[in-house]
Amino acid sequence: MTPDFRLRPVEEADFEPLLTLSIRVLRVDLERLGRFRPELRRERFRAVFHPATLSAIEVAGLCVGCIGAEPRTDHLHIHAFYVQPEFQGRGLGAAVLARVTWRG
Repeated sequence: MTPDFRLRPVEEADFEPLLTLSIRVLRVDLERLGRFRPELRRERFRAVFHPATLSAIEVAGLCVGCIGAEPRTDHLHIHAFYVQPEFQGRGLGAAVLARVTWRG
C-alpha cells in the first residue's frame, strides 16, 4: 500500500540530510561504475538545490526523499528524485511522480 505523503519546498536546513540521502541511494551504483566522489555529489546536488524546483517528500512528518522538477515547453524535466531505500518498492515514487507529472 502506498504511504500517504506530502510535498513541500525545501529549505536550506534540508540540504545536508537530502545530500546524505542522495549519496546513500546512489553510492552502490556510482562505486560499481568507479564514479563515486562525495565532493562531486555535493557540487551537483548544490547546483539543483532550489526551493522553486525541489520538493521534499514527507511521510508521517518524516522527510523520506525529494524530487526536483522543472516545467519545460514540451515536457517536465526531472533533475533529482531520491527515496529512502526503506520506502522504495511500495508505490511511493510512482505516486510522487504522478502528482508532479507535466500536464502539457
